[in-house]
Order: sequence, then C-alpha cells, then structure tokens
Amino acid sequence: MASFVPSNSRVVLRCQVGTSADGVPKLGSLSISGANPAMTADQLDAVSAAMGTLLDVPVVEVHKIDTDIVSD
Repeated sequence: MASFVPSNSRVVLRCQVGTSADGVPKLGSLSISGANPAMTADQLDAVSAAMGTLLDVPVVEVHKIDTDIVSD
C-alpha cells in the first residue's frame, strides 16, 4: 500500500502592509522554508505569534504548506 512521506514544509506569513484608497487591505507574504513537517497547529501558532512581534506590520494569516513524496 502506498503512503505519504513528508519531504519539505514551509510557512507563509501573510501581513497587512497597507490599505488601498478604497479601504481594502494590501497583503504581503513572508515565506520561510525548512519548517518541520511534524509541527502542530499550536506550535505554529506560537512561533508565528513570536515572529509577529519582530515585524513592523501585523500578521493576518498563517499558512503551513507541506510537500510529501508518495512511497510504495
């Protein structure tokens, strides 16, 4: 039976970098590769909150993107 084997993970912080003239938030991204694929949502929440304190702009979304290899 085939299974997934974690290969790589990255974290993307979406930050509000400004506001358009009509009030729509402008978002930018900060991508960090080499994240632990086994990181839990609580761990990622804690890390992203800590990283957010180092930024001049607010973090509005956090994404964890995993890449897996199919193994037989």
